[in-house]
Amino acid sequence: MSITAAPPRMERFIIAVADVAGFAKACDGLDDATTFALLDCFYRLVDRTIAAAGGTVVKFMGDSALMIFPTDAPRGVVDALAQLRRQALLLWQDVGSTCDVHTKAHVGTVAYGPIGPDQRFDIIGRDVNCLFMLRGQGPETLSAALLAEIEAAS
Repeated sequence: MSITAAPPRMERFIIAVADVAGFAKACDGLDDATTFALLDCFYRLVDRTIAAAGGTVVKFMGDSALMIFPTDAPRGVVDALAQLRRQALLLWQDVGSTCDVHTKAHVGTVAYGPIGPDQRFDIIGRDVNCLFMLRGQGPETLSAALLAEIEAAS
């Protein structure tokens, strides 16, 4: 097997993930159409909030969203993620759920571009793995690298 894919672009981004904690349990008694509608509302909320902050949603994965942002305003990214969390909490409260949104953010270089047979946009790289491996004590986790970017921009 030979690897013949077009080379991806490489760029430094702020990479973030938002995950709905407690979603599976909250949807346990719901029918699939209601669960679908809840995720649709969440996806639309994520897309609006992230786009308003200059970010791009890379993909949704069940009750999670992976996104990227330019590195020029790291504090704004953190603020956008906090806003997303607050607005999502209101969404879940409206349906009587105790779900929460946990976010993680990191800064690093990724390979990106169209990938696979459908040429879907995606990001790949060690820094994406670092993002998912971040361990935090609360609903908002920032990597040491991102905290350094925020400090440097202040």
